Amino acid sequence: GNVPPRSLSTILVLLCRLVGRATFQAACWNLVSLLLSSSLGFMVMNSLCKMISDSSFVSEVASLGALSITTEVGWGDRAVESLEFPWFVILRAYLSMCENGSVVQRSTILHSLWLLVQRRGQQLHVEWEWILNIVRQWYKLSMGENEVNAADVASFSGLIDEMEQLFSRKSYFGDISELHAFLQELLPLRGEKTLLTCLEYEAQCCVPPAENWSDRLVEVVDSRLIPNAPEAVISRVLDIFKEIVTYSEHMQVGEVLVGTVVPQLLRLYAHKDVSLAIKSISILIDLTRKTDGKHISTVVKAFLQIASEKLLGNEVRLAATAGLV
Repeated sequence: GNVPPRSLSTILVLLCRLVGRATFQAACWNLVSLLLSSSLGFMVMNSLCKMISDSSFVSEVASLGALSITTEVGWGDRAVESLEFPWFVILRAYLSMCENGSVVQRSTILHSLWLLVQRRGQQLHVEWEWILNIVRQWYKLSMGENEVNAADVASFSGLIDEMEQLFSRKSYFGDISELHAFLQELLPLRGEKTLLTCLEYEAQCCVPPAENWSDRLVEVVDSRLIPNAPEAVISRVLDIFKEIVTYSEHMQVGEVLVGTVVPQLLRLYAHKDVSLAIKSISILIDLTRKTDGKHISTVVKAFLQIASEKLLGNEVRLAATAGLV
């Protein structure tokens, strides 16, 4: 039969309280499915989102039930594609609960986001703004606690992994600068893997003709080519140098790179990893082809310094000598 709209809220609160109980689960989901497929579908979702965003008028059990239902019918196993209810409306409600809710509620939201990004990551656009805000809020509130649930840590790590993979596959369609800013915050926690993701974004910003590319390049050099930097990071920075030297036709490149790249390469040529030393010398060789007479002497001096360094291996010294010739 028909459900009177004025009775809908009462019915939904009851469903949300019972949907997590095994005894009533099947019957609850059948009723939810019927409601969503009816003319009241949008009203049902809006009411559920209101229960989530302002959970003060319902019990925590009911609000958790609303979270479960919106997750399942939004992007879970019971997704109702025909309803086309905007995901960002659900996420907006999640953000409100994340800011004001309990640890359990925040944990449930985090697991829901991980599911969303895993299953629908490539379909997300405007939703990323809300997702990032929620994850930031969860991180701010939860990481300050004495003990964080191991399952939550795993979900958080998995969610960030998914976001980084989407970025690497060029399938992240949110504001990349905002993602980069958040990943920067996570570097102490996440380490080398996230550092390489940050570096990929920075590489896009410091290759001509990107805006302010030379300033961005100096920032990358100062922040990434530091003592004891991971070899993978050093190698990626060298790749950025090589890309700039090889493909750019800008006259400004020679001047900028001689001032920025050569001093850094002189720090790297004696690196314990011979392949990195050889790669840095190869970049110096390429740089000579892009450098005008005003700066060629700087590059020549670099080759002379490397070739005359007695403590270096023969392979490195020979490469420098070949570059000098």
